Amino acid sequence: MNQFIKKTIKPIKPMEAPLKKNLSFITNLLQALPNLELLMLSPVLRASLAIIIIILNLYSYYHNRIRFTKYKNYIFYIMLLLFILDVAFLYLLDIIAPIVSLPKYWWILIMTIAGIFLLSINNNLIQKDDTFNPPPLSLYRKYTRKTILIVLLLLYILSYILEYFINQTYETDIDFRDQKILNYIFKSRPIGILLLIINIYLSFNFHACKYNLPDTWNL
Repeated sequence: MNQFIKKTIKPIKPMEAPLKKNLSFITNLLQALPNLELLMLSPVLRASLAIIIIILNLYSYYHNRIRFTKYKNYIFYIMLLLFILDVAFLYLLDIIAPIVSLPKYWWILIMTIAGIFLLSINNNLIQKDDTFNPPPLSLYRKYTRKTILIVLLLLYILSYILEYFINQTYETDIDFRDQKILNYIFKSRPIGILLLIINIYLSFNFHACKYNLPDTWNL
């Protein structure tokens, strides 16, 4: 088990009754499944979730057809804010749940590679001009794009609930609620979820005619 997490379970702080009941249920379940508990507390799992979220966010942005329209800047800034929030969350995890086998600030390499990929994505403006102009073959079709977004949303929620549960339930050497910057980073996680929901809404309601794209872009 992570050296920063002790086996002693601390009393859950006062909160709404339904949430307290749910946390108690999860605690009892984990005590009955010790291997699952060890996996859940693993810094590697927690960091892996955060990295997968970054990768899927970049993939989702790459396959977002709105980035070829006049609204491309709005989509880019949403993605940029998501990227900043995701990197900040990696920084949070590196402090409260460091991976001892990796050097300090290892996440900077992830940030650099992902940042270069994000800024290298080409966003040429495409407009309807009554010619046959299908979308690039590299772009996923509608079903795959939607699936990625739904999986991404579930991972966001899972990651947020996991960190909240660990901090509420276990004695840790670092309580991010006692440190302003770390607390702000954690509280910003729901903002990322909200931005992702906006992306999901735009994706599920995408129609080429709304954005003056060729009809073939509805595929």
